[in-house]
Amino acid sequence: MDQYKETFIASGQDIRGEKQRERNEEWYDHEFREIIEVKQDARLKCIQRSTRSNQEDYSRERIAAARVSCRKKRELLKTKFDENVEHHTKNESKKYYRRIQEITREFKPRVNARRDVGGRMLKETEHIKKIWKEYFESVLAGNLNDTDSMTFNTAENKYIQPSFEEVTYIIKCTKKTIRREEQTK
Repeated sequence: MDQYKETFIASGQDIRGEKQRERNEEWYDHEFREIIEVKQDARLKCIQRSTRSNQEDYSRERIAAARVSCRKKRELLKTKFDENVEHHTKNESKKYYRRIQEITREFKPRVNARRDVGGRMLKETEHIKKIWKEYFESVLAGNLNDTDSMTFNTAENKYIQPSFEEVTYIIKCTKKTIRREEQTK
């Protein structure tokens, strides 16, 4: 069984590679790390001995860290904006719209939960790993009947088609607004 696990991991790393965490690398640099360390030291000092001077020092360091954070984020947004304007002026529409999409993308949470055979929701990683292990064992053994009962749950909205009445109502409303705009002109 370890042989299968190693094979799956090796092939996955060959195909997809390992993703490195890149989230705040643009603005979370050496300067910001130093300020955060100073702030954390002031916080520990304030917790250990809560005097007025320690509280003031901690407050001062917190404000300084917040200012540096805002400044760095503002600079990052400004450089991204300037790059985007440059893409727009050079008619590089693909890069332009990709950059806009990166900036305006919303956070989409993912729920890591599964249903077991009995229908109970499982959230613990050990239980989920056990279910996946059983699933792959059944697939590799050739029991395709077990694979049909697998359900996947995510936090994403499912696409729901609007009813005929909703569509007609929206069309009527848009026609009314167009008529009003034409009458006001």
